[in-house]
Amino acid sequence: MVEQRHLVQFYEDARFLSERVATFLKEALATGGAAGAIARPEHLAAICVQLERAGVDIEKVRGQGRLLLADAQMMLDTFMAEQSPNPARFVEAIGTRIRSLQRRAQHHAVHVYGEMVDLLWESGNRDGVGELEDLWTSLMHESTFRLLCGYRISAFDRDTTGFDFVCTHHDAARPTTNYAVLGGGGIQAHALALVEQRARALESEVLQRRRLEGRMHELLDVGGELAAARNRQTVAQLLVENGRRAVGAETARVWSLAPGAAELQLLAVSQSVNHPCEPDTLPLDGDSPIAHVARTGEALYIGNADEYRERYPASHELDPGHIAVAILPIVADSAIRGVLAYSYAHPRSFERIDRAFKTILARQCALALERLHLQEQDRALREAAERAASAEKQARSDVELLYELTATVARLDSVEAVYDLALQTVLRGSRADRAAILLFEPDGVLRFKASHGLSDAYRRAAEGYTPWDREEPYPAPISVGDVEADPGWASSRDVVLAEGIRALAFVPLVHRRELIGKFALYRDSPTPFAARDLQLAATVAVHVATAVERKRDARELARSLREEREARVLAEDARRARQDILSIVTHDLRNPLGTVMMGAQSLLSFDTEPERIRKIAERIQRQADRMARLITDLVDYGGIETGKLALERASHRPDAIIEATTDIFAQLAEERGLRFESRIWPDLPLVDCDSERAVQVLGNLVSNALKVTPRGGAVSIGAEPKDRDVVFYVRDTGPGIDAEDLPLLFERHWQSETSAYRHARLGLSIARGIVDAHGGRIWAESQVGAGSTFYFHLGG
Repeated sequence: MVEQRHLVQFYEDARFLSERVATFLKEALATGGAAGAIARPEHLAAICVQLERAGVDIEKVRGQGRLLLADAQMMLDTFMAEQSPNPARFVEAIGTRIRSLQRRAQHHAVHVYGEMVDLLWESGNRDGVGELEDLWTSLMHESTFRLLCGYRISAFDRDTTGFDFVCTHHDAARPTTNYAVLGGGGIQAHALALVEQRARALESEVLQRRRLEGRMHELLDVGGELAAARNRQTVAQLLVENGRRAVGAETARVWSLAPGAAELQLLAVSQSVNHPCEPDTLPLDGDSPIAHVARTGEALYIGNADEYRERYPASHELDPGHIAVAILPIVADSAIRGVLAYSYAHPRSFERIDRAFKTILARQCALALERLHLQEQDRALREAAERAASAEKQARSDVELLYELTATVARLDSVEAVYDLALQTVLRGSRADRAAILLFEPDGVLRFKASHGLSDAYRRAAEGYTPWDREEPYPAPISVGDVEADPGWASSRDVVLAEGIRALAFVPLVHRRELIGKFALYRDSPTPFAARDLQLAATVAVHVATAVERKRDARELARSLREEREARVLAEDARRARQDILSIVTHDLRNPLGTVMMGAQSLLSFDTEPERIRKIAERIQRQADRMARLITDLVDYGGIETGKLALERASHRPDAIIEATTDIFAQLAEERGLRFESRIWPDLPLVDCDSERAVQVLGNLVSNALKVTPRGGAVSIGAEPKDRDVVFYVRDTGPGIDAEDLPLLFERHWQSETSAYRHARLGLSIARGIVDAHGGRIWAESQVGAGSTFYFHLGG
């Protein structure tokens, strides 16, 4: 008879198992052999109790090295590589210990009991069970020992194939009941174990079918309710309550995922949920199992709390006291629309039929959501068609309005008539209650040009307000749906509400990228202006802006013509000025030149006395200086005309300027039989000026005074304080100047045939140019027949 070395013990009751294993191990120990048990900790404790009852001294045989006691899970962890046992590590971990027992047994029997295959079978790792059984078989070929493997019989309730698989990997199978009293072994025991397994499987199948039939009816009921649901919330509530009961879960949740969304939204949760920190949203990129299913679209089943914590250590979505979860994607129209999650208070294997039920429930939910989505789409299409028809009708109306506006604007002559027509068009087309047109004035202020329905008080208060930067090339329309509720209108709210306005809009008037004004629309109710209203107003605004620019172009043309006429007048004035200058030069140079010529002729006479020669030379010098000053005046006149008169300013004493002028003209006044006096106010402040230019101004004024004052008259010059300035003056006793000529006296092209100063206009014009360049002022006071006084100051 072939020895049965590789045995399998099916069990359900832990006490029965410990008795059978203790008997198996004692058989070897009693003959001086060795034994080992690799089992769950609770089973190891029970086996030791049974060995002691059978008279085995545990401490003694362990001390002799003839008894091995090891934790099955810990031993598994030493040689498992993911889902498969590593042969080399198995030999190192298990083979080493078996050979140690064989050495201690000294050719006596070695019996070993193991539950590592049972742990792998319960975890669902069938391939790992087969590989581990094969490793045990290989080890038994190398070493002589008997092996008893334990399997829980309930693991094969509905799995006859698995039961046969385990039996074929062993030499003999032992049933869960001790049939030793019946006699026989081997084949009979195997047959009894098989009959027992199949009886339990049949009983379990009947119970399971009854449960499945009940759940199927519940699922059908839920499916009918889902088909009748009218909104997403009802669908979600059915899933978390009725659906939860149908799949036997303790709690349920439904999360929705909108297309393109970055987070899941909690749509419904069962009343049985007691989670202290239930979140309303979950990030789609998070590390929670809910987010994982939403991203991948693959269902997730976690059978116990250890597995959950191992896979998702940072997640806290598991309800307190619940240790198993089933999470399924809700897929509608090939897109993930949400996640369905059920949790259980006990470990769960989630067998195929259980998963199928949950998949059906998730699919029913998806179909309900897809049906609702189609209904929503159909409703949206109908509403869109209605809106399109309404928009088409409104568009036709807008086109008619704009056509009428365009045709009428072409016939209008005044821009004011265009304003009125534009307001009427906008009021009709945008359903505004009031409207206004405002334009920028030349001073940059925005002012009302036309309005409808607005009070004078409101127009005064609102005038000048613009919501855009004047330099902005493309300002956008601005709409306020409710002035009372808009915080941006807090400062102007009282004025607007007092007018009875609740909604308003501003549309820019732009022409050639220039902001020229705005269209203002108002409503008495808080009804925002639609984009179509603003578009219509913007189109009308183009016509208004064009009309305004047409008027502006007409004004510009008129201005251009006026400037052209003025330019022609200026050109004519310039021509006359040149003639005048030639006349002045001819007149003013003739006398000094004649004097120079006469003096030269006198010098040619041999009988001329030395004293007479000196006087003639002095006269020639003075006339030469006079001609030099005239030439200087002509040069300065050109500088004044071009705005390029040069100044060298510094602080100077007024008396020094007066003395320098007196030195130049005292002798000439004496020759003409005139009294020449200078008067200076004491303690005058310094004057910031170009002193040579100041002397030039006084010289021009004195020169004119000497010309117009008859012999025996008087000319005086001086300086005196006036307000904060030092005022220089030249006073004569000449014929005086007409009152009507005084304002024009210093104009470059002024001339008066009746005035004694008609030949002095070049000098006076130059004097004014020098004074203006200093930032000062020059003027004259005169009375006909009583003389004239010329004043000037040179600014700060």
